[in-house]
Amino acid sequence: MRWKAVDLAAGTTGVHWQITHLGWEPVQGRPKTEASDRTIALDEDTISALRAPRKRQAAERPAAGEAWTNSGFVFTDEMGRPLHPQQVSDHF
Repeated sequence: MRWKAVDLAAGTTGVHWQITHLGWEPVQGRPKTEASDRTIALDEDTISALRAPRKRQAAERPAAGEAWTNSGFVFTDEMGRPLHPQQVSDHF
């Protein structure tokens, strides 16, 4: 999910991008089907939860300095790079 697709005020986000992996290499692209490319409503708990990565990134960006990667993704590592899909799977 990318920040440009998230509208916390409206309570929506767009599902217009995905990261999968081929072997171990992350591959970014559009969702597999046109039906998967959509805008969805967010409930209040999710909206609140999405404020955490925005706040965390705001703190990590200055700490990373020139090494910060402005990926635009919501879920990133401490350098701004999108998370590897396996990291997300392992977390859950």
